[in-house]
Amino acid sequence: MNFFKRIIIPILSISILFSCTGNGIEPDKVKVEPGLELQFSEVSGAKGYMFVNVEASGQWELKLEYEQETTEQWASLSQTSGKDTKKAIVLSYQAYSGASGRTLEVVLSASGKAIRKSLYQGRKKSVAMQATAPVSWLELPETNEKDGLDWGLVEMASTPGMRNYSYYWDYDNMVARWVAYPLNSGLIGEGKGRTDAWGLDPNLPQGQQPVLYRSWGVGWLDRGHQIPSADRLRDGDNQQTFYGTNMTPQIGKNFNQGIWAILEGKVRSWSGKYDTLYVVTGCVVKQNSTQGKYNQVGGYVYDNDRKRVAVPTAYYKAVLGYKASSSTYGYGGYCGAAIYYDHEDIYNTGIYASDLISIRELEEKLGYKLFVNLSKKISEEQVEKVKTQDPSKVAVWK
Repeated sequence: MNFFKRIIIPILSISILFSCTGNGIEPDKVKVEPGLELQFSEVSGAKGYMFVNVEASGQWELKLEYEQETTEQWASLSQTSGKDTKKAIVLSYQAYSGASGRTLEVVLSASGKAIRKSLYQGRKKSVAMQATAPVSWLELPETNEKDGLDWGLVEMASTPGMRNYSYYWDYDNMVARWVAYPLNSGLIGEGKGRTDAWGLDPNLPQGQQPVLYRSWGVGWLDRGHQIPSADRLRDGDNQQTFYGTNMTPQIGKNFNQGIWAILEGKVRSWSGKYDTLYVVTGCVVKQNSTQGKYNQVGGYVYDNDRKRVAVPTAYYKAVLGYKASSSTYGYGGYCGAAIYYDHEDIYNTGIYASDLISIRELEEKLGYKLFVNLSKKISEEQVEKVKTQDPSKVAVWK
């Protein structure tokens, strides 16, 4: 009898335990307020996608509402309904080449509420991108309002009010067509140099510039600077050279790390020999490159936010040198020359005379004028007509 007592008591205890916790009554679910967040509120005209974060209790629905004047449904969602969710949904959008921009609303319906968030696609200028390029800065190429590109300025962090560099932004291809800047020993400055401070340009919203805290995700491409990091050594000024607007997808080993680095160093070495160098570094992209083939020159790659960025087909550098005390150059001490490279593996170990072209030849290749603020007499008679076959006249390249 005592044996049964010892057995029965534990069994009763277990049954009581199960009856208390296993009676089918579930704890009340924590209800959350519906939430809707878009990864970007503005995106460029390039085709791409982004994330829509949804949080809701119970049943929910997600839809896109377009402007009344349009019949085109230019975006889509990977999921439009669900239950008890906290997840990221993909919103894909098509390319857009119009000038006026377009808008849709993402609408979340849950718990009797409707939450709306707007998404704009197009070339919407920020206030910072509406400045007019000064007519006194000699490094500037021409700009044209009809081409849909915008001029942007980055002022030196170390010296507010002084230009670090400016650029001409292509919203559709997500690259600067050119970056222009003055260069001398004072502007290079003194500091630790390369900061690797990959970051966002405050001139533009995140959705309209490359995000490159990591590289492009393909081994053969570097995050290639247009104004070199080593041209600005002070910490704040150097950090600005790591903005996404200064980057392009550039062949690494046999271009960016090779001939292009040699060229950058060559130009930098002249800065102590001249009062000032005026430099334009630019890239050539095919129209609508982001609609081409992925992972190739002339096509596109993705940034860290999976936005499409064009891979240029060529790069160039144009240099205007000025030395007030010299009579070597005539016409006020100016001289100039340029180099143009197709974007491909280049195995040269130096800059050769055969690489040189005149400013005028480069302008013919590009279809626009360089150094437009230089007086007409100087530009035509001295700078533009330097002959490739006579590099001795191009003192700036010595």
